[in-house]
Amino acid sequence: MKNENKVSIVITTFNRSRELLRAVNSALNQTYPFFEIIVMDNCSTDNTEELIKNIQDSRIVYYKNKNNIGGHRNKAEGLKKAEGKYIVFLDDDDYYTDERWIENAVSVFEKEPGVSAVLGDSFIWNINTNKTSLRKIGANGVINNKYYSDFFEVKFYKPNSTFTTIQKSQNFELIKELESLDDIIFFTCALIMGNLYVLEKEIGIYSFSDLGGTFNLDYSFIECNYYGLEKIYNKITKEEQDKFYCYFKRSFKNLCICYSRSKKATVKGIFNLLFHIISSNSPGKIVQIIYLFGVYFFYKLHFKKFW
Repeated sequence: MKNENKVSIVITTFNRSRELLRAVNSALNQTYPFFEIIVMDNCSTDNTEELIKNIQDSRIVYYKNKNNIGGHRNKAEGLKKAEGKYIVFLDDDDYYTDERWIENAVSVFEKEPGVSAVLGDSFIWNINTNKTSLRKIGANGVINNKYYSDFFEVKFYKPNSTFTTIQKSQNFELIKELESLDDIIFFTCALIMGNLYVLEKEIGIYSFSDLGGTFNLDYSFIECNYYGLEKIYNKITKEEQDKFYCYFKRSFKNLCICYSRSKKATVKGIFNLLFHIISSNSPGKIVQIIYLFGVYFFYKLHFKKFW
């Protein structure tokens, strides 16, 4: 393997120095030698800066924002600084357990030139219950991207988080104008730009909290993910829209569900998204609207005390 096959591991963080150290160490323990770790500190006020600067490893590049620019924009800034041929995003509370993950992924790229991204399975660790469960993508080896789209959420599933997907840097040309990025935007790039390859191995731990980010999404989640996905959909050709129809239809629906069940979802936000859906070119608009209001009122009525 050559140095020209450099991998950029982008870690975005804010005030989670203990978790960050675990994530960084899991990346440093990778057997693949040619990589950089880009730590994007979103103006932390804890000991993050001191901790990272005390690690004596030239492969770590540390950046600290002067102001907190939000998690989605921080990822976009991290992407701009990545110099690798291949890129992977590792959230600060996730970490690798398979030390050969990156080495195996790069080997796949060398053997399968038509593959745009390499994916791996992962464990979900519920921080509240301290229980883990295995989340499998549902495949092994090369998956045709149209076949994946047609059976998305039927036979195949999206990776839990970005750290289980390494993809070619050229994929991101599709989103270079976007200022906010998140998991679904990254994965959509991988799907559209080529076939996928799944290494049927558990490569790491995805940390999840019942009371955490999944249920605390404000409207910036929609501005990043829904609007971003819509921009990708409008940018690709009509032929590509038809090819990936099932994937986009189900992804737009899922984004509506994610926001409407959030504790931070507001009536104003729900109606803002409603009007946006009506005027948009996204597929499955009626289904989106049904889930948007159905899930919102279900959670508000049944979980009043919690919400």
